[in-house]
Amino acid sequence: MEQTFWEILNEGVRKFGGEIIAAVLLALLMWLYRVIKKNIKQLYKERVKLEVQRQVQQQQELFKQEEERLNAELSKRDEQLKQLEQELRQAEEVRGQLEEAQRQVELHKQQEERLNAEAKKRDEQLKNIEETRRQAEEARRQEQAQRQREANTQYELGKKYYAEGKDAKAVECYRNAAELGHVIAQYRLASMYHSGTGISFDRNEAVRWWRKAARQGHTFAQEKLKDMGESW
Repeated sequence: MEQTFWEILNEGVRKFGGEIIAAVLLALLMWLYRVIKKNIKQLYKERVKLEVQRQVQQQQELFKQEEERLNAELSKRDEQLKQLEQELRQAEEVRGQLEEAQRQVELHKQQEERLNAEAKKRDEQLKNIEETRRQAEEARRQEQAQRQREANTQYELGKKYYAEGKDAKAVECYRNAAELGHVIAQYRLASMYHSGTGISFDRNEAVRWWRKAARQGHTFAQEKLKDMGESW
């Protein structure tokens, strides 16, 4: 334990005998030295403590600033991540739209190919129908030409027989020609029915054949029907 002032004084008196003043001074100086030394140590400790506190406070401030900076960077990165996520969602939506559009294009393409195939098939069918119609028309024309030739032949024979006075044969030939659509043969056959030449008189047959000739534009047949009060 540290000695008090009086303990030091007593120790000085014992050592130095009668030299009281010197002992007192010496004791006082030793006490002062020890007090100053103690205060210096205490001040040093306080200073060290304050320095440590100051450094700790500085470190805490630095840590706080660094934490704030890191938090700001993290917040910034969070915003960037949110923006990236939003852009990614938008990109996914666009990709989905593109895939849907591509699917629609593919469907339209398939439908177009199907329609083209159907159109091609219809074109072939139309060509076949047109060819069939053309062949039928050609056959009809040939048939009409043949009927016309046959009708002309029968009409010429009828004229020949009529000139020769062979009325019955003339009637037969005129009938054949009239049934084949020969307008003059129709008119003459009706006249022979009406006059009873080469055949029995038959007004109804005369009207029937004049009407056929009139409908083909034979003016004399039209006049005959008009005179008889008949229409065509």
